[in-house]
Amino acid sequence: MGFSHLDALEALLVAGDPQQESQPFRNDSDLAKAIDYLFCAPDDRKLKFAEGAKAWGKPQPQPIQSAFSPLPPQAAALSPLPPPPAALSVPPSNSAIEAKLREQFSALRQRFDAERKQHEQEKRQLEREMYKEVLSAVVSDGCVNRYELDRLEALRHKKHISMHIHDQACYSVL
Repeated sequence: MGFSHLDALEALLVAGDPQQESQPFRNDSDLAKAIDYLFCAPDDRKLKFAEGAKAWGKPQPQPIQSAFSPLPPQAAALSPLPPPPAALSVPPSNSAIEAKLREQFSALRQRFDAERKQHEQEKRQLEREMYKEVLSAVVSDGCVNRYELDRLEALRHKKHISMHIHDQACYSVL
């Protein structure tokens, strides 16, 4: 009928019976309710969606724009590293203690730089995975419109994803 995959799933969930979680769509009346939901006005849709969400006992999902959030939920564990404190620089001296402190400071500085590089690599990898998931979601319903292509291109530029990585994601999705 020309509805997107996401709209059809939303209609089925709103029209389904939450009491029968193993088979929520047992009869044609549920499908008729789903079709009625798809053809109703946007304001009525919002009301029916809120009622359906309450019936299922689940919170309302975030809007579609959340698919283009800066980082996926896994990235929350990777909080940004704080910059190294500049106040720890030690003036030159001849004592053995100060030399040992300088050595320890340089070792800590190297460790900090290595952890920062690893953090950046993990962040880039998560962004690539997120881009791949967004790409697979866009392609999943079988029709891609100009709006989705523009959003995908904007996301690719925002995350500095090269065409090589984009092509790899396309091949892995298709």
